[in-house]
Amino acid sequence: PSGVRGLLFFWEETAVSAAVVEHIHRHFDIVWVTASYVKRALINSGCRLPVLVVPIGIDHLIDDNDPPLGELAIQPQKRFRFLHVSSAFDRKGVDVLLAAYLNTFNADDPVELYIKTSPSPHSTLHARVADALKDRTHPALITIDEQTLDNPGMKALYRSAQAMVLPTRGEGFNLPAAEALALGLPVITTGYGGQVDFCTSATALLVRFRFARSRSHVRSYDSCWLEPDPDHLAEQMRVLYHEVQSQAPALAARRAAGVRQVRATYRWAYCAQAILDSVDRLEEPAPRPREGLRLALISSWGCGSDIAQYAQHLLKPGVQSGQLRLSVYGDEHANGPDDMVVSSWQRGDSSSLYQLLERLPLTGCEVVFLQHHPALFNLSTGLCERLLALHDQGLMILLELHSTLPLLGECRPDEAALLALAQLDRIIVHDIEALNRLQALGLTDNVMLLPVAAGLCVEQQIPAHQPRWQDRQDWAALCQRLVGMMHGLRVDAEHRAVMKDNL
Repeated sequence: PSGVRGLLFFWEETAVSAAVVEHIHRHFDIVWVTASYVKRALINSGCRLPVLVVPIGIDHLIDDNDPPLGELAIQPQKRFRFLHVSSAFDRKGVDVLLAAYLNTFNADDPVELYIKTSPSPHSTLHARVADALKDRTHPALITIDEQTLDNPGMKALYRSAQAMVLPTRGEGFNLPAAEALALGLPVITTGYGGQVDFCTSATALLVRFRFARSRSHVRSYDSCWLEPDPDHLAEQMRVLYHEVQSQAPALAARRAAGVRQVRATYRWAYCAQAILDSVDRLEEPAPRPREGLRLALISSWGCGSDIAQYAQHLLKPGVQSGQLRLSVYGDEHANGPDDMVVSSWQRGDSSSLYQLLERLPLTGCEVVFLQHHPALFNLSTGLCERLLALHDQGLMILLELHSTLPLLGECRPDEAALLALAQLDRIIVHDIEALNRLQALGLTDNVMLLPVAAGLCVEQQIPAHQPRWQDRQDWAALCQRLVGMMHGLRVDAEHRAVMKDNL
């Protein structure tokens, strides 16, 4: 195969800047990524190219000739070694690890936190450790190792430990976690990010987290990192410490599952074959270019509400450019051009909304965009399951939530509704706290942050007279991202049957 321009892309945050996405569109035909987390970030940021997860290898270091670790029991006069391998930069969560470790153990405990890193003029590790130890009279042992190790040296280091602890704020893959699992070394890591393709509850101890604004030098205005919960990290370290000492069956099961999964999946030969197969597929005739996406908007359109005005500002650039063919299904207060807006449902009347949803497949629409606020209608089990039924019929379902706090209280969806919501194409929210509220409900993988306007990540009503509502450039950029996301999902669906992610 020749002439196909491919990009192997790593990314550690929840969003990719518009400039990077545009560069990818201009110079490449396909993107290979290292984790499902990276794929979601690209598609949510508007990437329209095929994005394929490929299994990058770990067998350059650990292959079938390397036996997994045996018993992890601590020898007399030896310490339980919590190993951390990283650059120790801010994203790696060393500050969280230091706090959890020092708050859990002291010098009387036979433990050691061993931080394997490399020297860097940008590293603040030594200062962080000194600050963490300040005012502690009896701290547990911490070792910093900055020496260069070859492959045998790294494997020996892994084998010297009883646990790998990686409370990361974001990863595009997390190679130390994969290598540790392949050797049967127990892993504690953040419960989201690139590593969760292989670090699951069946293979590792996962740490709770919250979404927070990224602090990286490559962040876009809406990029998020993850903030691991230091108290839960401390709890998981105590759990693993006692599991190793007691040789707990649950630990043995996780170790065996991790060895099997990583060694069976992450091989360079598999990665190369996945890339070649995807290139062969791209050389086949491309699907015929589509006209503008036919989008059915269910909204309180034309009644002067902030929600309706938001939809008008967001979608107008797509309609004007021909990228969207919009039909609006408003409530009983709807008004607007006869050829665009139809009064189709009543606020608070679930049956009218259900009847509308049943009719939508007959309209020829491709995308259903439903704007929700508890004052308009509830996220009942019946509604959520009907949305899922439309999804199963091949329609793309986008649910936009304009008020998420009530979903944790009086408007909380039941388990059946949450199960249906988790299978929709995207749930769109407008600020970071909304991400965290949905995560508390168990909704993460299909939730997308789309700020109200560039630079604004707050869930609040915005009066129409404020200047940012009139900033055409901001709204055009947001619309371009939304339309790009829809095209990205469509491209992914078209290629999925023959270009499945290789995990």
